[in-house]
Amino acid sequence: MYWQTFTILLVLLTAGCGSESTASLDSLGTVPGGTTANTASQTCNDHTDDRGENSISGRSIVLSNKAGGSANVDATVTSSRGDSTAHSGALTNNAAPVRSTTPRPAEDDYRHHVAALLAKLPGDGFHVVIEKPFVVIGDERPEQVERYAQQTIQWAVKRLKQDFFQQDPRHIIDIWLFKDKDSYDYHVEKLFGRRPHTPFGYYSSSDGAMVMNIGKGSGTLVHEIVHPFVEVDFPKCPSWFNEGLGSLYEQCGDRNGKIYGYTNWRLPGLQQAIRDGKVPTFETLCSTTTHQFYREDPGTNYAQARYLCYYLQEQELLRTFYRRFRSAHGDDPTGYQTLQSVLGETDMAAFQKRWEKWVLELRFPE
Repeated sequence: MYWQTFTILLVLLTAGCGSESTASLDSLGTVPGGTTANTASQTCNDHTDDRGENSISGRSIVLSNKAGGSANVDATVTSSRGDSTAHSGALTNNAAPVRSTTPRPAEDDYRHHVAALLAKLPGDGFHVVIEKPFVVIGDERPEQVERYAQQTIQWAVKRLKQDFFQQDPRHIIDIWLFKDKDSYDYHVEKLFGRRPHTPFGYYSSSDGAMVMNIGKGSGTLVHEIVHPFVEVDFPKCPSWFNEGLGSLYEQCGDRNGKIYGYTNWRLPGLQQAIRDGKVPTFETLCSTTTHQFYREDPGTNYAQARYLCYYLQEQELLRTFYRRFRSAHGDDPTGYQTLQSVLGETDMAAFQKRWEKWVLELRFPE
């Protein structure tokens, strides 16, 4: 009988955070580990998080899975103070990943979820880090996967919740980080039974997963993190604002302890569309259906939505718009009336002309 053994290092990081991180824009798209993404990639900065001595409690769990059997878990929990507690228990390895019906998944939900992941891992070169509400799975070195979990995912989640979101996703979401195109293409088809529709990465609510070609940069990762939070915090958010807000943080950094979107690779195409007179009115953009947004000139739609959010950010109105739109959605499902109100504009045609002139003056890289 053939036995296959997987060994996984899990690092559980508590929700507490230490002092603020600082970051500056890397316009070349350097991602953690020193890899440089091409100029068409979506990139967010790597961040260093300085922490107090007791701000993180680390849990290292070694799981051994024999194919066809169960995963016996013997875990030693070690806090930053050095104390430890031993845990053991049997977890079945053929369960589906947990979608908890409770507002926040419990500790046992994560244990069983990880055991289910163990059964379906496509190889022994994967490492898992629990970064609630996510479980991060990557095929790079353990310290690199942990670095993404702490310095990109934890960093972004803290700031997005601080500025926008009142609720966490109600179920555990997997984040698959594949090191390059070959790994991404192969494993997406192997794990999900289909070829990826984008070279960067995507979020699938039905799969409960974000799937990333992390070799292209971490900007898509931050973009996609926005979507499950919008899904629970603003479930009727229209596609234009959901994608505009997500794409704002494809190129991002820290400014005064808050997440800040920079200009990015979508700018030149939008500027050309403005010169060609092909950018729709904001009323048209806000009124797009999901099908229209994604299928009818999605390049311009994404860019226009992103740089409207960028403008609101620069005017310190983005958080106000999000909260007012979420509250007023029943009366204003497209957000257009709320946009007019937040901007203080009655003549939106005149505003669009000023906005287009402002966009044409922007530069990427900055």
